[in-house]
Amino acid sequence: MDKIENPVVSDLGKLPMPVGLLDDAGLLVFANEPLFALCPDLRGHHLRAPFVEALNVVSRPAFKAAHQAVADGRAMASLTVSLLGGAPTSPRLYLTLYKNASPIAGCHYCMMVRDVSSFDTVDAGNDDAPAGSRLKEQLDRFRAVIDNLPQPIWLKDLTGSYLLVNRAFELAHGMAEREILGKRAADLLGAIDGAVSDAMDRQAGASTAPLAFTSTLPGPDGMRYFEVTKVGVRCAGGELAGIVGYGIDVSASKRRQDALDAALREQRLIFEHTSVGIAFVRDAVIIRANDALAHILGYASDELLNAPLSSLPVPGEGWLAWSARSATLAGTRPGSFKPEHATEQTFTRRDGRTVICSIYARAMSDDDAS
Repeated sequence: MDKIENPVVSDLGKLPMPVGLLDDAGLLVFANEPLFALCPDLRGHHLRAPFVEALNVVSRPAFKAAHQAVADGRAMASLTVSLLGGAPTSPRLYLTLYKNASPIAGCHYCMMVRDVSSFDTVDAGNDDAPAGSRLKEQLDRFRAVIDNLPQPIWLKDLTGSYLLVNRAFELAHGMAEREILGKRAADLLGAIDGAVSDAMDRQAGASTAPLAFTSTLPGPDGMRYFEVTKVGVRCAGGELAGIVGYGIDVSASKRRQDALDAALREQRLIFEHTSVGIAFVRDAVIIRANDALAHILGYASDELLNAPLSSLPVPGEGWLAWSARSATLAGTRPGSFKPEHATEQTFTRRDGRTVICSIYARAMSDDDAS
C-alpha cells in the first residue's frame, strides 16, 4: 500500500474497526489493517482498483446502487455483501457508506465495515437482504426508541463524523438527518465550538466513565442550554468504536436560576450599601449584619458577627424584650402572619453616645436568610 501523508488518514489507520476510503470512481484508495485482516485479498490487486471488483457477482449491483445513492446526496447507505469467491468461510460484510463533508486525501467516500457472518440472514439466497433478522429488528426498535425521545441523541465514528442522529437532534440544529450524517461538529457548530466538541469526544473515548458537561445552542428565543453526556461505544473486545452522546434541555431551569441569582445579587447590594442597619438573628445571636448597623452601634463590621444580643451595651431590657418578640415571631409559621412588629428603642453606642432607632422585626425561613 502506498503511504498517504495525511493526518486524518493516519488517524483512520489507528482505528480498531475496519475502514476504507473510496474515490469518486469507487476505487479503494485506502484500507486500514483491521480491514485487511478481515479481507486479506484486498491487500493485493484490489487496492487502488474498483472495490466492486472485490465483491461477488450477486453483491455488485447492490454496491453500485448504494455508491450512486450516496453520490446523489443520500446521507448514507448500508448493505450486506460477500467477497469474490463466495467460499463457505468467506465473511459476510455489512458496509456503511457515507460521503465525507470534505475530501480526505482526495477521497469523498468513507466505508465502515462489520463482519456479520454470525447473524442469521433473512433470505440466504438474497445477498441484498439485511445482515440478519435479529440485527434488523434490533436496529428498527432502536430507531423507534430514539426518535420518540425528547432529548437529542447522536452517534459519531472515531473520525468525528455523525453516523446517526434522532429527530430531537434534527430539531435542535434545524437540519434533516440526511444533511447531518457524514459531517463533523465543526460543520454544525463552527470551528471553535466544533474543536471543543471534538476535545470532549476524545476525553469521553479515553475514559470508561460517562463525561458530563454543559453546552449551548442558539435558538429562536435566545440561547438554549443542554446538560450533555458523552460516552465511548466499545466493541465486545473493549476496543473503542465510536462516541454516543445525548443532551437534556435545561434552558427553562437555567433561566429561572439566572433570575433568582439576579434577585439575590440585588438584595445583596441593598444589604451592603443601604444606610439602614440590617441584622439576621437566630436564637438571639447575630448571624449576619451589614456595615450600616455596625456604624449605628459604633462597632467594626466583623465585631457583630456571632455576637449575642445580650452582649451589646443596651440600657434596660431593650435587647431582651426585642429578642423575646423576635423569638415569638420566629415560632410563627412563615407566610401565616403579617410581619408588622415595629418599635422604637434607645441604644447606647460603644462610645457612650445614645441613639434612638426604629426597630422592625419579622420571622424568616432559612431560605429567606440565604
